Amino acid sequence: MNTVGKVSNASVLKRAIRSDNPKLLLQDWALRPFYALFTLDEHGQERGACVRWGRDLAVLVTLEKTEAESLIESLVSSDSRQEIYLKSVPLWELARFAYSQHMILAWAKEDLVFPREALELVGYKALVCDADGAETLVKVQVVPLDSGGESSLVSGDLQWWTRDSGAESTERVLIYNDSLRWKDNSVLPALPDNARPLSFLSPEERVVYDRWARPSLPLEFGDVETIDADVDVQLPPNEWLGEDCLEGPRKICHLMGQLVFPNARNFKLEVKHDKLALDDDQSDAESSRKVIRLTFLYLEQNSLDDRITPLSIAQETLTLDELNALPFRLPTAPGMHPMPENLLGMLRCRLAWGLFSASRQLDGGASLLDGLLRSLLVAFPDNADERFTCDPDDRTFPFLAAFRCDHKRVPVMVLGNQDGNLVCNPLVDLDVPEAQVPETLPLRDDLIVDGTMTLWALSGSVLIPEQLIEYPQGWYKGARVSARHVVLNMSSNLHLINYVMADDTPEPEEPKESGGKDLLKWMGGIAVIFVFVVMLMEA
Repeated sequence: MNTVGKVSNASVLKRAIRSDNPKLLLQDWALRPFYALFTLDEHGQERGACVRWGRDLAVLVTLEKTEAESLIESLVSSDSRQEIYLKSVPLWELARFAYSQHMILAWAKEDLVFPREALELVGYKALVCDADGAETLVKVQVVPLDSGGESSLVSGDLQWWTRDSGAESTERVLIYNDSLRWKDNSVLPALPDNARPLSFLSPEERVVYDRWARPSLPLEFGDVETIDADVDVQLPPNEWLGEDCLEGPRKICHLMGQLVFPNARNFKLEVKHDKLALDDDQSDAESSRKVIRLTFLYLEQNSLDDRITPLSIAQETLTLDELNALPFRLPTAPGMHPMPENLLGMLRCRLAWGLFSASRQLDGGASLLDGLLRSLLVAFPDNADERFTCDPDDRTFPFLAAFRCDHKRVPVMVLGNQDGNLVCNPLVDLDVPEAQVPETLPLRDDLIVDGTMTLWALSGSVLIPEQLIEYPQGWYKGARVSARHVVLNMSSNLHLINYVMADDTPEPEEPKESGGKDLLKWMGGIAVIFVFVVMLMEA
């Protein structure tokens, strides 16, 4: 690391931030230790201690220990119950921490607030030389893991590297620790086809891998220790799955309530009346038939300014006849209604099981809700003559299982029972040659087009005989992406989709590069609120 003069530390760092050359930050500053404030929560777990700054939270850092000690004296009152202490942490980790939490990173005394672009650069990127000596900028994202039955697997063993190879060229590859046995190991999730073993890295690449594999700050804090009793009610054992298979989805269900949907009363059902769109093969009478559009909403309340943001979780469109034919009553009057308790329970279960299945997919692509929540009320199996209606009062369903299709195990969401067969939503895209399609599938020929049965992760349902359904123990108890990461990835996608779909969403404000004077002015004479910060997820 290059040496910079002590007197000019702040000015040199400011010039590096303003520069278009990433080397100035990555080589001279990323590994440099800064002092930051930490504390312990009531369980003895370490937390970052931040200050509230207007509508934002700020992580305060200093380069000199005496300056950091003075900062504690100026911020913490003598009667504070929290013990605040200093910890020396490399800047890249503090930048990752602040960026992932959407916080400000400020060197307050030097009038320096890091722009978000600089936080991402320092916290997630590195310059790497490959075996041929070519230097490229790589973004590193560690996959947080719940190790399951594989005790030797730890977070850091799997890292997504996104390599910028030019103006319009990027390469994303998963680096994995190949000292573990991945092949034919049901405890470990399947690796992508382009995954690259750790042993293939050059010595320079290995240095970068090791830095992210062994950070001084954990990727995540605060795993759930106890599960709310109502989660056991929502996800009870059934004739196919015992208690030991339900720990994962129950944990996800609890985390959703803790981190994303904390107030059950904020779930709403919005009803709108509409008309069917006119298709070429429809008469005018058919096209004018009324339909009911149901939107499952959560009213998110901003803790800082009490604003309410409606988040659309799922939608379903039914004709009035279909709605009236449901074995349970739903409101039909236009407007926003309280979510019926049994329907809310079914929604939570579907989300929990869907995200639990997604946690075995290392690419993270299955955290979008459209596919996971399709056919929430009514399903039309491709090989059935009549529709299937989900029963929110039947706590047996839904659940994750495997459809045995020749030598493949296809993950499916089991929605219920119809005429002795199980109604299932496929959770992956798959083309199955006709010769491998089980003969016992009902109306088998209806599923085969041009010699292939096509299963879709985002649409369609299939009737499957119970004897073709299996329950691989590794799918329920094996290693997977951490529950906290999956839940918050879902939340991020949910907010992004609602942001894109909104008509009048204001542009988000970027923090200014220099705001330290305002920050120091705000601190003067005001008791600082220290916040226990849980590191929730990778960006």
